[in-house]
Amino acid sequence: MAQTMTDATARYWARRAGWRACKARGQQHINNLGEYMIVDDRNCVVNGQNFDLSTDDVVELAKGKVYSRIQIADQVISIKRKASNE
Repeated sequence: MAQTMTDATARYWARRAGWRACKARGQQHINNLGEYMIVDDRNCVVNGQNFDLSTDDVVELAKGKVYSRIQIADQVISIKRKASNE
């Protein structure tokens, strides 16, 4: 059975990715489904414009961004090492 992430975990991973996870407040309606929206540092919606992301969705998206950033940094370092050895 999949483990459901907590609010704090979703917010933690969103911060690590450079985002902010905003929880819906107020009455639910067609544009507010009561879950999360991810916004960047310029308050632009990254995903979940209708507050339709679960905590698991937020964590999954943020981890994908964080770990892809790490892989890109590793590739840049290896390219620089090859260039300095030549």
